[in-house]
Amino acid sequence: ARIGTAVADLVALAGGYAGTPARLIMGGPMMGIALPDDALPISAASNCVIAATAAELGGTFAEQPCIRCGLCVEACPAGLMPQELLGAVRGENTARLAELGVSECIECGACDYACPSHIRLTTSFQAGKRLLSAAQLAREQADRARSRYEARTQRLARDGRVQTTPPVGPSALDALLARTRQR
Repeated sequence: ARIGTAVADLVALAGGYAGTPARLIMGGPMMGIALPDDALPISAASNCVIAATAAELGGTFAEQPCIRCGLCVEACPAGLMPQELLGAVRGENTARLAELGVSECIECGACDYACPSHIRLTTSFQAGKRLLSAAQLAREQADRARSRYEARTQRLARDGRVQTTPPVGPSALDALLARTRQR
């Protein structure tokens, strides 16, 4: 298929839909991306289009508590511990997410498929990656702000306009309060 060809045109060329599609998936059953409609074009990264009916997708099940069976660990091709990652995501523990390697998750969905509790692990790990990125960005911004503050303090100290170390202790606080009351 030529790049830019609409999915609808490809479906029509193949003989149309066999049934009413409940979901269009571009990619594959494990790592494919759900399409909102068939008007979207094919890209260079497209390798297949799945028009799945409701019967082919199976029923949707309510999420149950994790029973720590370990099937997700066995299914993970990246060698991660999905149940531990899930706990870190739910606790928003970015240090633990980094330690467990959430960024190494390839989002293949194998853990979702293997989970007898129907926990949406891949979606949780995507949220965990966003959480880890936001924490890293905040840490970088804090580091830049700290270095700007230190450079400013050094510059002002060099110019003789500010003392290099702020006064510490109750006497400094009392002096500050006394100056404030005088105004």
